[in-house]
Amino acid sequence: MKMHLNVTTVLAAVAILAACGGGLSGQPSPMNAYSALPLGPALGPPQTPARHDPWQLVKSANEGHKLGNVLYAVADISSGDAWAVGAWPARSPYLTDTLAEHWNGTKWAIVRTPRTLMPTAQLNSIAAMASNAVWAAGYVENPGCICGHTLVDHWNGSAWTRLKTPNPGIADFLAGISAVSAQEIWAAGDEWPNQGYDVPLILRWDGKQWAPLVLNQYQLATLYSVYAPAHNDAWAFGFWGCCTTLVLRWNGTSWTRVPFADTAQIISLSGTSSSDVWAAGYYYCGSSCNPEARLFHWDGVQWMRVYIYGFQAPSLISGISAIAPDDVWFTGYGTVFPKWQNHISNVTYHWNGKKWSDVMNPDQIGCCVLNAISARADDAWDVGQGGDKDTFTMHYTAR
Repeated sequence: MKMHLNVTTVLAAVAILAACGGGLSGQPSPMNAYSALPLGPALGPPQTPARHDPWQLVKSANEGHKLGNVLYAVADISSGDAWAVGAWPARSPYLTDTLAEHWNGTKWAIVRTPRTLMPTAQLNSIAAMASNAVWAAGYVENPGCICGHTLVDHWNGSAWTRLKTPNPGIADFLAGISAVSAQEIWAAGDEWPNQGYDVPLILRWDGKQWAPLVLNQYQLATLYSVYAPAHNDAWAFGFWGCCTTLVLRWNGTSWTRVPFADTAQIISLSGTSSSDVWAAGYYYCGSSCNPEARLFHWDGVQWMRVYIYGFQAPSLISGISAIAPDDVWFTGYGTVFPKWQNHISNVTYHWNGKKWSDVMNPDQIGCCVLNAISARADDAWDVGQGGDKDTFTMHYTAR
């Protein structure tokens, strides 16, 4: 399925990060998390944090053989309620099925999702409105052919069920999901109308069924993230062709393209309102240069690039989570100068309304792949894949 082709750029960026230096180290609510796509292999064991560190490693669950378990997205609902989703090696390390695990305030435990009939499947993104209203989006595929389809699972408070989703192409997938309410949810990805090119795919949930919107005018384009702050306002970001950032906005009636000055692969969106939206990802120009993290902010009028002192290439932002205009987190990888100069480290940065600050985490020197972050006031979860290629979680509490 073409989804693997679309993710090649992300994987290439991480491969370069690993080769540089000391190793690879939408409701406006904190309950929604917007995930990066799979980001590649992890390396080595994590550091053991001191008891006073705000970030602490937390043992997570693995299904089957732990080799190949990975978490791609997380939703932090309350102190005793969080979800993380991804994939586990149901048939082999490379033929996976969907994975969901729940935090009850004490430990992570796997909660069974519906099994798939095709050889491989995974959940890429999650949106949570409440403890009994959680949605996770992804795809299923047969690697032996260009064929596959979209996937959305729903948690109703007692069980995960698979919702019927439309598949207008021969190979469709979903990368992001965002909920305005239980009656209005957006999911974004792409579809192949034939075997020649892919086009953006947007699905809308009206409380009863999913309806597709295919944007055929954007050939060779994929959407990687979506965020909906209101019924008449939503954003979807993707990449078009070789080097154009595709930005689409919903006005309550239709999706239209919004000009965007920078060239960036935006893989995570979050915000608190229609005038406070963050877009995060990276810029990658190929093998001739290092990937470089990109961060942008929408103030209700325009998108502005945000520069972070000391956060240098090679770098990448894999997930962002906004709680309030003065309380935002992102996670990713990069060279933090001068503290970690000449070494690639996993990073967790916090915005206090005035500046971005690097917050020390137990994986700072880098072992694991940090794919996504979700935060509430004075609380956050960071998830990904560990050095043993198993699930990995870190928990932040203000001290």
